[in-house]
Amino acid sequence: MSRSTMAGVGVLAAALVATPSLLAAASPDPSPTVASASLPTDSLSILLTNDDGYSAPGINAVYDALVAAGHDVTMVAPLTNQSGVSARVQFSGTTTATHPVAEDDNIWAVDLTPAGSLLFGLDVVFGDERPDLVISGTNVGSNTGFDTNFSGTIGAATVAAGMFDIPALAVSTETERGKEATAAYGATADLVVDLLDRGLPLLPRGQFLNINYPLVGDGHPALQGVRYAANSQASAAAFGYDDSVDDPATEEIEYRIVGARGTEPHAPGTDAYLLREGWVTFGVLDADRSVGAAEVPAVADLVRALNDEPTPPATPAVEPLPTAVKRGTPAFVGTRAIPDGSVLKVRWAPIADRSLKTVKRTETVRGDRFRLKAPRAGRYLVTVRLDGTRMARDVVRVK
Repeated sequence: MSRSTMAGVGVLAAALVATPSLLAAASPDPSPTVASASLPTDSLSILLTNDDGYSAPGINAVYDALVAAGHDVTMVAPLTNQSGVSARVQFSGTTTATHPVAEDDNIWAVDLTPAGSLLFGLDVVFGDERPDLVISGTNVGSNTGFDTNFSGTIGAATVAAGMFDIPALAVSTETERGKEATAAYGATADLVVDLLDRGLPLLPRGQFLNINYPLVGDGHPALQGVRYAANSQASAAAFGYDDSVDDPATEEIEYRIVGARGTEPHAPGTDAYLLREGWVTFGVLDADRSVGAAEVPAVADLVRALNDEPTPPATPAVEPLPTAVKRGTPAFVGTRAIPDGSVLKVRWAPIADRSLKTVKRTETVRGDRFRLKAPRAGRYLVTVRLDGTRMARDVVRVK
């Protein structure tokens, strides 16, 4: 698909420009905000790498498209296929590097992993300079779901964005087994150029955009557009080990590695699910895999216990109020860390209905809940307070 036929994708691709602060764990449909900063659009200095090797069709499609668009592109890619090595690097030994394409000194083939090729490119090729952008891909095959943890394509982008704080972009093109050569590499490359033309948002250190382009045509769904999506937690792969050779003399058993397709379904709305439906998927991944203490209170409590520190008192809270209740039918709302017998003040303020009056009630906490006694039918803004502190505020419809 040429750039002139990408109108549907191009319009939706603009959503990327409007979402500069998407988090790695963001929901599939984040609210757009105005971009605060983006890369320049002209003549970017780009380090291009991948995990399939310098001769793979995907990376060469992107290389040709970027050069044709006027960008200064240097390809530093593995000499051989390095798929599935994640961010593995070599810490010692030797390597070789060549210019494998006649009359093009901007293409390097390095006998290293994707992350290693990136490190070589930054140290040897760019030296004291830094590229404006690192692009990893486009990969031969998708990188979605749990499999982003295995991917060398993702690994190189992770090191660029996290270790060096260089803007990075990971790109992959879905393929069909036995038909890898016919995948939509050209259309993927066109989309990359289109994104750079629009101004790629600058993300916080460690965060980078992960793009996957679907299979199109030949019995596959029509191209739907672009969606931001959270990662699926399922893997496209499954692994087994067959003890095919047993040597009684050495008591060693040789196992044959048996690869297969994963069987766990992808949750609707996730990247892998949408990709199969014909959507180009955008997601933001983060090199920082740490989790804040507030999200894992049990671990925080364990750390305090190991330090003989007292556990802080739980914060009193009221569970979210129900969206609708029926007058005359008991409705109960849960509480946390509010002593039994505490008195809550509940205010029912009618919304856009002058025939209704504001109702104020007191409710008593019994155990870990209190009764919500509804007034006349209508819509109300309900506020719950404990000793003057607002504990909950929601719109409740009384039927």
